[in-house]
Amino acid sequence: MSYEKTIRAGEGTLVREQEYDYHWCYERGIITKAWLDVYEKTGDKRFYDAAKQNVDRYVTADGEILTYEPEKYNLDMICMGRSALRLYKATGDERYEKACRRLTEQLRHQPTTPEGGFWHKKLYPEQMWLDGIYMACPFMAEFAAAFGEAEWADMAVKQMTLIYEKTRLASGLHAHAWDSAKAQKWADPQTGLSPHVWGRAMGWFVMAHADVLSALPKTHPGYAKLAAQMKSLLDAVMAARGGDLLWHQVMDMPANEENYAESSCSAMFIYGLCRGAELGLCSEEAVKAARESMDALWEKNVVIAADGYPELTKICKVAGLGGEPYRSGSYSYYINEVVCSGDTKGTAPFLMACCALGA
Repeated sequence: MSYEKTIRAGEGTLVREQEYDYHWCYERGIITKAWLDVYEKTGDKRFYDAAKQNVDRYVTADGEILTYEPEKYNLDMICMGRSALRLYKATGDERYEKACRRLTEQLRHQPTTPEGGFWHKKLYPEQMWLDGIYMACPFMAEFAAAFGEAEWADMAVKQMTLIYEKTRLASGLHAHAWDSAKAQKWADPQTGLSPHVWGRAMGWFVMAHADVLSALPKTHPGYAKLAAQMKSLLDAVMAARGGDLLWHQVMDMPANEENYAESSCSAMFIYGLCRGAELGLCSEEAVKAARESMDALWEKNVVIAADGYPELTKICKVAGLGGEPYRSGSYSYYINEVVCSGDTKGTAPFLMACCALGA
């Protein structure tokens, strides 16, 4: 496979990512993972060097992490540990291991719901978000595999099975978040669920399953359960695909005209379908569907930018629940969030999907 389009799209991110202010965050985590994926598929060392340079911007000689604030108990801060783990395996440099162990100390003390589910952030008490599962669980599973500390694989499985049970809807899709206390204005008073299925949240959840299952031994007691969850998720994802072969911003409101084909979740589902096939959890027909959707994504949502590189458009810039200003989780809220081009939350999954598909 030539990966020509992947490399060209990746080159654009190497140029544009230099424009961003840097701190230890999940956006850095997903783009460095994407770059390492491109490097592993293509051997193009520019992508390895960029990932290492990004991680090294924060990890000091003694394994401290600059700009990291563990006292906020924010699961988003765990995500970049995955790239530090990969660099540890590639180099044997112990400062990466030390940095990863600092992240496990946050997780060891992460506030939990009465059921044992990690709060998404200290700022969001008693709430589990699908986003946070991707931010923390693949890191825990990969850490367990790297250092033989099975407790972290067990914890990843616990978090994923709990939120799966709590957020699953009759359609097989999953609500964005669950409030264990049923205290938030956005939470259903009976179930604690947020009102809608946000595409990217569902995408994070699918990718988390793919990556955790890839790191988890098949002999692990939770493997079969997660595999069954992944199969169910992919079935629901395929049922929700639009006639344009892409997936839309609010997945449980497909008929609404203003409900646009959103690029980040579309890329995430392409990634999930490809990885699901690798894991033996879906058929080659799923890979065919993923390829059709990738072709549609390139055709409809990718443009050539002024710098000459491909640029992904129609990316929801950000979405959440609660906070200030207040985010209700309503259909209108999700549809009216800012739509942008070239945002890391879209471009990183897009590169990952290109690598998984062999595009």
